[in-house]
Amino acid sequence: MDRDISNLTPRASAFGPEYSEVMNFGTDRSSVGISHVSYWVPPEIVDNREVAKRHGFGEDFVLEKLGIRERRVLASQLTLAEMASNAMLELLRETSTAASDVELLILVSQTGDFALPHSSAVVQKISGVSESALIFDISLGCSGYVIGLDTAIALMDRLGLGTGVLLTADVYSRIVDPGDRGTAPSLHLNDVTSCG
Repeated sequence: MDRDISNLTPRASAFGPEYSEVMNFGTDRSSVGISHVSYWVPPEIVDNREVAKRHGFGEDFVLEKLGIRERRVLASQLTLAEMASNAMLELLRETSTAASDVELLILVSQTGDFALPHSSAVVQKISGVSESALIFDISLGCSGYVIGLDTAIALMDRLGLGTGVLLTADVYSRIVDPGDRGTAPSLHLNDVTSCG
C-alpha cells in the first residue's frame, strides 16, 4: 500500500488503529467483537531440555533464550481436525452456545490433515455446526490469526452474521524432523488449537 495513512482517524482493527481506514470494509464501525476465547492442548508433554540436549544445546539455551520448558504434542492417532474440534466444543460449552447458532467457521492452519475434505468441514461435522454455515480453511502460518480475524469481521459485517468462530490449529510435530538438528530444536512450536 503506497497510500499515506498518517492523517487517518484511528479506528479499531485487527491490524491496529493505523490501518483501519485502509482496511475499511464498508462500515464506519464494526459491531463484531471477540466475546470469548477457548483452547485445547494435547496431554502429551515433551521436555524441551531433553530435546535440546540430544542436539547439543545446553539447558541454558532453552531456559534463557526461549523460556519454554515444555511443549505439547498431539498423539499420532488424532487429527488436527479432532484437536480443533475439542477447542470448538469447549468454546460452545463455556459460552452456552448451540452449535446450530454458529453461522461462520474459519479454521486457520498450515498443517491441515488433508487437501480434501478441508479441516473446517470435519470440525463442522464433529461439533454439530449446521450445514448451512459458511465454513472454510485459510492456509497461513504466523499471519493467519490476523488475516482470519479480519476476514471473519468483514464477512460477519457484510453478511449480517450473528455468531462466528475463528479457529487456529497446527500440528508442527508432524512436519518437523526430530532427527534434524537444524529444525528439531524448534522448541517453541506446540501442537495446539485456540478459538474465539
